[in-house]
Amino acid sequence: MDTYKMKYCIHKDELVLNVGQALNDCSTICNPTRAYPSVVSSLADISGQTKDILRWLYNDSATGKEWLMNKEKIRRLCRSGVANDLLRVFGSLDSVDKDRIFSELCNLPYFTIQGYSQGIAYASELSGDTVSTITIGGMQTVMNGAFACQAGQMIQWYFDFEVPCFHGEAVEDPRTGRCLSVGMRKGARIDTINNDFINLKAAAVQKILGKEKLTDIEEKRKGYHERALGMDGLGEGMTPKKRNIFYPKPYVITPDGEEHYADKIRIFAKCVNGARKHEMMDIMLMVQSL
Repeated sequence: MDTYKMKYCIHKDELVLNVGQALNDCSTICNPTRAYPSVVSSLADISGQTKDILRWLYNDSATGKEWLMNKEKIRRLCRSGVANDLLRVFGSLDSVDKDRIFSELCNLPYFTIQGYSQGIAYASELSGDTVSTITIGGMQTVMNGAFACQAGQMIQWYFDFEVPCFHGEAVEDPRTGRCLSVGMRKGARIDTINNDFINLKAAAVQKILGKEKLTDIEEKRKGYHERALGMDGLGEGMTPKKRNIFYPKPYVITPDGEEHYADKIRIFAKCVNGARKHEMMDIMLMVQSL
């Protein structure tokens, strides 16, 4: 955290999440009530297996009841021990990976929105101030994520590795050639996984039917945004790229007209003016009212 301080810091204008609450009671991290909440702007070096778990948790929790049931599945996985259950979920893992994934799952926080950072704060006190000023209400000009927003739409946050779970711009099913996303369905869940927890990795990957490519101008806008946040990878031997960050996107009901609980609880703002992918937009933060 000292050597690559820009990779782990909270940068100016980044979307910041509160991690002061544990997802389950198996957490070994003590989070007492304090004057200053614990916040992060990225998941840093989280393992791919834990990202699969998070993707599955938010994708498969269409109702509040399913959210509680899926949380309990993660808790049971941690309580029952790492040796057998993790192998059943993820296949062959060496001892280092098993210990790391087990620790990450046990200590998963309940992610809630905090706001947008107004300054820079470092993960280590050896690099500088560890306290950041966060805007929690009012108007804010921010960078949009991978989904176009329209004025008046509700805005939720999402993990950058969740992009393939949502409808994009006219993505085609490679098996049938049928368009998977048209009109106002852009930004809606493709569908829920509804699979056995043990088969979670295969389902989390194989359910993704299509992947949308960014145009040249969209790639440039995205690259500009990443450089502004200190996320640019600078080559071998240089500071590695910051990744696993959070973006805003429009909250859209599912194609069958249902609301998705795990997305609904992540709503935090309203779009004031429309914006294309990775373009600046004005939003009205509603964290205080939540």
